[in-house]
Amino acid sequence: MSYELLEKQIRALPEEALEEVSLYLDKVSSIYRAKKDIDFSFVDNIFGTLSDSEADELRACCGFKFKETA
Repeated sequence: MSYELLEKQIRALPEEALEEVSLYLDKVSSIYRAKKDIDFSFVDNIFGTLSDSEADELRACCGFKFKETA
């Protein structure tokens, strides 16, 4: 979606809706900043073994896929 299309949609909103749009954009922005700030330093120390919760976190935030072994 282009910025021009978003701008057109925002301009079509009533003035009172702009506060809600601003709050929503702040929330989305904070979500994406948080994803960039994740500390992956633990990966260097795990020698290829993740706990179930660590694997679930990486799947959820980064879309990683893992080969699971018994």
